[in-house]
Amino acid sequence: MVNKHLIHQAEHRLGASSHLFLRHVECRLEDDALCLTGKVPSFYLKQTAQSLVQSVDGVERVVNRLEVVNPYGVSSEPAATATA
Repeated sequence: MVNKHLIHQAEHRLGASSHLFLRHVECRLEDDALCLTGKVPSFYLKQTAQSLVQSVDGVERVVNRLEVVNPYGVSSEPAATATA
C-alpha cells in the first residue's frame, strides 16, 4: 500500500507541473528506487522530473531512465549500426 501511495504522489507532482511532457512520465518502484521512464524533449525536463519526485516523502533514490528526444525525433541514445 505504501508503494502505491509513493507512486501516486510522484505521478501527482509530475502531473501538476506546468510542463506538459512531464504528465506522461511513468513511475514505478524497482527495489528501493523510484524509476522514471518515458520520453521528454530536453535534458532540462529530464532533470526537472527527477527534482520533482526526489522531494516526495519516502523516496530515497531515483533512477532516471527518461529518454531525451527532440521535437524532430532525434534521440539522445547512440544510433544502432545496421548490417546488411
